[in-house]
Amino acid sequence: MTMNIKQTDVARVCGLSRTTVEFALHPRLQSRVRPETRERVQEVASRLGYRPHRHAQMLRGVRSGLIGMIKSVHSIQVGVERSFFASRAIYDAGYALLANELMWSEETFKRAVDAMLDARVEGVLLSGVMYNESAVADLQRLCDAKIPMVSMAGIRLPSVPLVVCDHRQGMADLTGHLLSLGYRKLALVSAMSATDRDEEKNWVLQERLKGFRQATAGAGLGEAEAKVLWQPMRSESFDSYEPGRAAVQRLIESTARPDALLCSNDDYAIGAIGLCAEAGLRVPEDLAITGFDNTTVGRYIFPSLTTVAQPTEAMAQKAVEILVKRIRGEKISAGEELVKLPCQLVVRQSCGANGGNEE
Repeated sequence: MTMNIKQTDVARVCGLSRTTVEFALHPRLQSRVRPETRERVQEVASRLGYRPHRHAQMLRGVRSGLIGMIKSVHSIQVGVERSFFASRAIYDAGYALLANELMWSEETFKRAVDAMLDARVEGVLLSGVMYNESAVADLQRLCDAKIPMVSMAGIRLPSVPLVVCDHRQGMADLTGHLLSLGYRKLALVSAMSATDRDEEKNWVLQERLKGFRQATAGAGLGEAEAKVLWQPMRSESFDSYEPGRAAVQRLIESTARPDALLCSNDDYAIGAIGLCAEAGLRVPEDLAITGFDNTTVGRYIFPSLTTVAQPTEAMAQKAVEILVKRIRGEKISAGEELVKLPCQLVVRQSCGANGGNEE
């Protein structure tokens, strides 16, 4: 059983009064003791495993030193990367992290907000979270508690700074690259159902769709040459590759197969390439395929995957930087209310280009 180490235990080992130990361990009172005494107390406290009593600290008005992260549960690599880099940036900024993953229900969102309030976090980072009216109401509770928030890769909320990659630019660049290779019959696989295309709920995918249409319209292509395949992923499934397979199956059964298939993420693209191999379709000779997000596996499959890289590390660092500013009461600039960082086109074999810019 773990022993609950108290300040009196640290004082006994150090041969000091409990008041001296309290001063040495309190961030605002440390100057009252000599540096050598403070270092000795802190070394003993660390060796004994002393941890300050969080509730008692809060009653005394001591800040928690915690930043909360509410993030969605998914297996897409780009989301995992954002969370990893954000966690590292939070620790580098001198804060501890309280993370809570959502299970996509109103109750879990409410519990996540409850956990942040109970822990008295100093700020909250929202990572890749989609919102409904109930979720927005729960987030308002954080606003009412004057806990600053920053959203990363989700949708924009009132009074909450948002840091994203420029999805529209990334997809426009990718589509333009395919057009430069001579493809004139394109299809975009989008992860939205026909009944769930609300721009407020699917801002990221809508931005990619706008980039696709911007590039194809600029090349003079109409809807017949630039189609959108609405291919939703089953919410209860962890198979993120299946929608790409299903899209290719639809194309095989169709009489109007495109020259190039643009997938809204790399997992869809990898699933599509897999079904092409099973069906005897050559990539890219019979069907060029591209992804989005630059997941690691795309580099190692055959043919290797042409895609778009999100600046996940830069996004995370910027989001945490803005959040720390808000925690410290510093004014953020107008440009930090909505930050769009550029994506990078990564050209590999699956688009049919000779050479490429693979790093």
